[in-house]
Amino acid sequence: MKSVGAFFGRYPSDIPLKKILKRLPRNSFIIEAGAGFGEHTKIFAESFPLGKVVALEPIPAVFEIAKNRVKGFSNVDLRQECLVKRGDSQ
Repeated sequence: MKSVGAFFGRYPSDIPLKKILKRLPRNSFIIEAGAGFGEHTKIFAESFPLGKVVALEPIPAVFEIAKNRVKGFSNVDLRQECLVKRGDSQ
């Protein structure tokens, strides 16, 4: 399994989305940590219809907007969750 960082050798946020889309196979499994309003989630869902997109967005109001944006995409699993390292204090 290759990550975007392994493809390009830098942070994914510094890489133009079009460049990422061209390099990934059509059946990619994508984990999007911080889906925001779902703009990229929708692009990933449309670009990888044979793949799977798991998108995480913890902020309730933002999650609702993302949920409406990706409604109808069977290849998207949008979750109102975030990544947290076990043992971190709050």
